[in-house]
Amino acid sequence: MRKAVVSSGLIAFGLLLLVGSCKKGDDQKDLERPLISLQSPGDDTIRGGESLLIRGIITDNEALSQVKIEIHDDFDGHSHGKKAGAPAFVWDTIMTLSGKETAIDFPLAVPEDIASGQYHFQMQALDASGNEAEFVVRGLYLKNAFDTISPEIANLTTTPAAQNGLITVKSGATLTLMGALSDNMGLEAYELKIIRNSNQEIVYDFDEEISGSNYSLNKLLAIETQWGTGEFTLELIVKDEKGNREDVDLDLVIE
Repeated sequence: MRKAVVSSGLIAFGLLLLVGSCKKGDDQKDLERPLISLQSPGDDTIRGGESLLIRGIITDNEALSQVKIEIHDDFDGHSHGKKAGAPAFVWDTIMTLSGKETAIDFPLAVPEDIASGQYHFQMQALDASGNEAEFVVRGLYLKNAFDTISPEIANLTTTPAAQNGLITVKSGATLTLMGALSDNMGLEAYELKIIRNSNQEIVYDFDEEISGSNYSLNKLLAIETQWGTGEFTLELIVKDEKGNREDVDLDLVIE
């Protein structure tokens, strides 16, 4: 990674002493935040082995101090994507700044063998008076260079069976989900969620590690009475060893 290009504007200090005027005191200290104008990245998709262009301009009314740039995963908290040596990509740097304006412009090499998925790009700046700029956040989707193929979900059925695309089940009863899961290189895990449609509350969240290229799913779910009744979404998420995922949503009514 080459060093950021920095261009500092000239700072002119002019003190005009007029009759009856007051000197600038401590009560007039700088309270103005720096400003970040980020040009790149946008909400991009980057494949491992490619470069991510980081470009923007940071300005301040008096003097800049530093900028922090960070990339971290936005995964769901489940520890997947590590069986085959495909860890999440984590990167950060802090640069010392000066002057009223700094241009940031450099490519960042993304490793090839990373866990595929959603990531956050964040930039924060600080001026010489300690004022912080507003966080700038972008969403990135990074792909593993060696495997970009998502798992497959086939022959998905439920008991009770769906009628006209809608699964209806009694509160306190059970629901069985069956299907065939497969991947070109190797499965890692599946996750099941039940989400209440009215407020997007996750009332059920289960995940299980699996392995191999094929897996026969046969999962019994107990429909808890405390979930209440109404319209829900049953979400099945399947992930492979490199973090690629496939999702299926099923409409569910609990009576």
